[in-house]
Amino acid sequence: MTNLKPSETNILLVEDEESLLKLATHILEMQGYRVIASPHSEAAMRTAKNLPDRIHLLLTDVRMDPHMSGCKLAQHLRVLRPEMQVLYMSAFPASEIVVREVGHGTADLLKKPFTPTGLLEAVKKSLEHAEARQNH
Repeated sequence: MTNLKPSETNILLVEDEESLLKLATHILEMQGYRVIASPHSEAAMRTAKNLPDRIHLLLTDVRMDPHMSGCKLAQHLRVLRPEMQVLYMSAFPASEIVVREVGHGTADLLKKPFTPTGLLEAVKKSLEHAEARQNH
């Protein structure tokens, strides 16, 4: 169980489908999480570089804009934010990169479509994985 309260938890949410970005932001904010929503990878990179606060979780779609996939985004952001846990969202079968990261415990996968409860459970589980990794 995570020691962080939702109000102390920053989630960088990256989703190029506007309606899903708004819905997921709303669901997470209703539970008290601090959500930094980005419609594409370039905006997420700028946010991660400029945000002084810790980013606890990157919640990103795997397949996004043509500039950068969610996997590439996570690789770039881990250089800036090595403590950050990653939760991928995808409606497609997991790529080799995602499978490897999930196996190593540095990422989790949430299958689309998901329910609000499914999203919240996946976020909680990912935050618990991040905390367990830091305590070892």
